[in-house]
Amino acid sequence: MVMPKKVQNELSRLTEAEPGPFARDLMVTLFGFVWRNPGAFLPSAALVEMMGGFEVGPANARATLSRMARDGILELRRTGRYTLYRIGDETVARVEPGTKRVLSFGASDSWDGNWTMVAFSIPEEHREIRAAFRTQLRFEGFAPYYDGMWITPGCRTEGILGQIRALNVDHAAVFTVPHAGIEIIGRQPLDAWDLDPVRERYLDLKERSDALYALSMQGDMNPASALRRRTELLISFRRTVRMDPELPLSMMPSGWPRTVARDAFMQAFDELAVLAAIRVRQVFSRYDSELGEHMAALTAVPFAELGRANPARETVSA
Repeated sequence: MVMPKKVQNELSRLTEAEPGPFARDLMVTLFGFVWRNPGAFLPSAALVEMMGGFEVGPANARATLSRMARDGILELRRTGRYTLYRIGDETVARVEPGTKRVLSFGASDSWDGNWTMVAFSIPEEHREIRAAFRTQLRFEGFAPYYDGMWITPGCRTEGILGQIRALNVDHAAVFTVPHAGIEIIGRQPLDAWDLDPVRERYLDLKERSDALYALSMQGDMNPASALRRRTELLISFRRTVRMDPELPLSMMPSGWPRTVARDAFMQAFDELAVLAAIRVRQVFSRYDSELGEHMAALTAVPFAELGRANPARETVSA
């Protein structure tokens, strides 16, 4: 079956607009989201072959795996002349909160009616700490409301208190305020965010997802391509989540595209699951048939069920 020219052109345009992921981001995504901590040590040769499908060369792939092991992200095991990797226990504990947020993002408008605010003062002579703290605030979903005061929806004190202690910020206050309890003059809480780039990101995600779903329905996509496109789409969704701390839908402009973009993403992600799992089984089964079946089964899990997967270690052959 021939893919319609319109779909082909759209997919080409969207793919060019967002290049394939770097090797490190690729491995973090596969281990932390798709494979959900299987516990198995995976053959490096299989991982290198898998990364080749993402146009990551063997030397780059091996260097990335080695560097991630040195950084403590992956655990390394050598058996004879074979090298194997799995995600580290400390990494699992560290990334699990962020993983759960991505997997549950946009499922419902669960805003509790509160805002978390951070007020801080960091002198100019400690500007490196100030820059690092602002970076962490953005990572935690905060945006600058006024000078020295940042805001985010919901009760999110724990994560940012940990960053305050880690960075030795001496003068800071973190507090949660109900929206109904704020007397607002002028600047509204939502004014802290530039919504136009967020909207564009959602629209791009929807277009990208719709194009991939249409391509899949044509029956022309092979397993290797399905794995690559599916994983890249998940990385695109992760990046979109970082831009929106789940701002309250009740306050968003009419037609805010979060829900339709998430639905389109999930439809494409799940449609590509079977073909992507075939590719995973093809690669890993060359090294261990049981491992191949296990990893393929994890790959085929629908997006809505990934968040309910048990993160505990499982024992499978390596």
